[in-house]
Amino acid sequence: MRFLNLMKQDLRNLLTNPTALLFCTIYPIFLVLLFGFLFSDLYKSGGVTSYDFYGVTMLFYLSTQAATITPIAFMEERTKKANMRIAYAPISRVSIYLSKLITTFLFIEIAFLVQISILNITGLVNYGGENFGAIVLLLTLLLAFSVSLGGAVCSAIKSEDLSNKILGIIINTLAIFSGVFFPIAELGQLAESISNLSPVKMIITTAFQIIYDSSFAEFAPTIIITLISTTVLIYIIHKKYKIENYI
Repeated sequence: MRFLNLMKQDLRNLLTNPTALLFCTIYPIFLVLLFGFLFSDLYKSGGVTSYDFYGVTMLFYLSTQAATITPIAFMEERTKKANMRIAYAPISRVSIYLSKLITTFLFIEIAFLVQISILNITGLVNYGGENFGAIVLLLTLLLAFSVSLGGAVCSAIKSEDLSNKILGIIINTLAIFSGVFFPIAELGQLAESISNLSPVKMIITTAFQIIYDSSFAEFAPTIIITLISTTVLIYIIHKKYKIENYI
């Protein structure tokens, strides 16, 4: 019961935060439509439309951006009074950080599932037809990784402003070298070689292989590597998180 009360409190905090609400509601579909329209001329000759490309890459990009929502649950100014009450309550430290991680993950996951389902049902974006579930699973795993990344940085840095700056650098670097905004091959062989080191690139590549080739060759390795990475990040949170640092 105490854990559920913690989750309700964290959910209330996210629901009343304008940044979190815009990120989960208007922003994803807006970006897909915007980039799909702006770059439609570049995809006329192939079988992949600009909406197909950005319908996948933008949602995966925003899944990495979810790392910047985690600091809201961990250390936003409005949560400090609640954190003070929690700090003196008989609640385990593990329950506190798990509540914030799980609530943030579910909040974004449900919102993204609604939007990817709309894009899929309307036919605006090709998500692989009968392989749609596999794409959703990859999106879910990346989201779990990103939320954990945000929590790990928050636990280590202990400053919302600095955490967001560091996360912004990490996420946008990963996005550029993952081919989120444009095919990375256009920048040359060196850039493409660097991009192969990006875990986000691995997930996006696996998603496109499933959608257009029905190939699951990289599916299992991608899942395993993402789960291991997420576990490591949660372990960092477990070692570093102390509620007294957020009062």
